[in-house]
Amino acid sequence: MGVILLAVLATPAMSASPFEPANPLYSDGLRLSTGVGGSKSMGNVLSIHRHDGKDYVIEAQYDSKPYDDSSYWAGRLEWWENRSAWELEIIHHKLYLMNPPPDILDFSISDGYNLVYINRAWALPDYQLAARVGVGVVVAHPDITFSDRGRYILKGLPGLRLAGPSVQVALEQRYPLYEHWYLKSELKLTASYAKTAISDRQDEYVVAPDIAIHWVVGIGSQPPKTWDIPGIAMAALPAMFPYTTGQLLGWK
Repeated sequence: MGVILLAVLATPAMSASPFEPANPLYSDGLRLSTGVGGSKSMGNVLSIHRHDGKDYVIEAQYDSKPYDDSSYWAGRLEWWENRSAWELEIIHHKLYLMNPPPDILDFSISDGYNLVYINRAWALPDYQLAARVGVGVVVAHPDITFSDRGRYILKGLPGLRLAGPSVQVALEQRYPLYEHWYLKSELKLTASYAKTAISDRQDEYVVAPDIAIHWVVGIGSQPPKTWDIPGIAMAALPAMFPYTTGQLLGWK
């Protein structure tokens, strides 16, 4: 479904919107954007360390399951000046191990292999394109089930762990929609390193680096002309986009 949405947004007809935006797509000022999509991890080695010496190092085969079990989403706050921007971005990325080793019944980082970035972005000569690079961290939420001791997971905020560094490069295209709204499609490449606990013992952990391609489609907004309730509500519309899209399409 995400690929279909990306293809629709990328049609040349969409870039010729009959509506003129209130401000150019990359003019000075604040932007808020969110999106849905998916990811494909590739060529990653996973190591699992246990206190009893039953360690495993495997070539991990991951499924991101972007539309199940809390769907994939991304959100970004941007400040543009002179066709460049500083940004804060969060990506709810997920990893489900499809080839678990013996003694491991199930392993995922599915309540989030969350990526938090500070980005630098630039509008390219093609007015609707922007490139960005980002550096940040992985905030991981592991979930593992051992055959000999059961499941280990901490629900909610206590389960989130600062796990390691991450970098990204991305290319985005925007499409003027109406007034201060725009549509967007984006391709990303992320490279991350994560080390996180798999029990209450300090000597039990996984090392889960990840290189992944991401695709995102979504909506963005510029500040309203007037800061009244209707104007603020319209500018904040992207905040509801991932949840509303998931509900309409029946994602879990």
